[in-house]
Amino acid sequence: MKKLLLLLLGFIISWSLISGIISQIDIDLVVSSIKNANYLLIFIALLFYLTALVTRSERWHLLLKKEFMQTRQRVLRVVVIGYVMNWLFPIKIGEVARPVLLAGHEKNMVPLAAGTVIVERVMDGAILSILFLLGASTSLDIIYAEFGSKGLWIPLGIIITVVCLFIASIYLRRYMESKDSRLSRVTFFVPRVKNKLDSFFRGLTIWKHQTYFIGSAVLTVVSWFLETVSYWLIGLSLGIELTIMQFFLVLWGATFGFIIPNAGAGLGTFEFFTAGMLAILGIDNSTATACALLLHALILFPLILLAIPSVIYERDKIDRVKSLLSV
Repeated sequence: MKKLLLLLLGFIISWSLISGIISQIDIDLVVSSIKNANYLLIFIALLFYLTALVTRSERWHLLLKKEFMQTRQRVLRVVVIGYVMNWLFPIKIGEVARPVLLAGHEKNMVPLAAGTVIVERVMDGAILSILFLLGASTSLDIIYAEFGSKGLWIPLGIIITVVCLFIASIYLRRYMESKDSRLSRVTFFVPRVKNKLDSFFRGLTIWKHQTYFIGSAVLTVVSWFLETVSYWLIGLSLGIELTIMQFFLVLWGATFGFIIPNAGAGLGTFEFFTAGMLAILGIDNSTATACALLLHALILFPLILLAIPSVIYERDKIDRVKSLLSV
């Protein structure tokens, strides 16, 4: 029932946003802009985006390396499947499915992999916020006029929260390892619970392996920069002359468009927030919508194509994921 209500909410939000977009654009101009786009630049943008995807896969591989070694090829397949599940469904079940799918029959590794997924998302939130602030520094007058001071305080708040979580995890790990901790005494008689918690916190505090953690943080920066370049190239293909720094703001809007409930694949929400940010930066609504549609296609279609062989390779483990998610 909850899934049905969330799906219904997603359809309502998507439809209302799509209706709002259509009422403000010239559809013929949108179609004309896409037809006259520079397809060479679109192809180069695709290469940058795929490189960003591989970089994110390498990041997860690096986070897992010390505790749960897997081949790069398998980690990439699982990342592709997880991202497609995130984008094709109104709820982000890909984040739940990835650890289960990667662990396969090694059930004890699911909590650990889940912990590293949380680390990934925390890193993404911090880096995206930093990139937003960098982009905002080039367009402060526009950001203040549109969002006021909260346009800067929100990303700053995210960064501060991440730092606090990082510090808290240090003490949490020490507490978990202490034999005198209440949690240790409570779980003493339930070894399975303690083992799962220990596994989860090993993943969540993976930062203690400094080489792997720092490397994954660098890969996070590289992956988001590569994705921004792909967005910028799509903009150039349509004659949009914004800087890469300004496209950090577009990246923020596009990412937010995928997070909130929608009918699936970010339908409507992605276009609304991406085109909206471009319009704030001075691009006319029709060109901004054409850019948002091309960016949406850039993200979705290559991943769907890559997901087909990935699903074939992982089909036996996917059945287990289905059974767990249906519970």
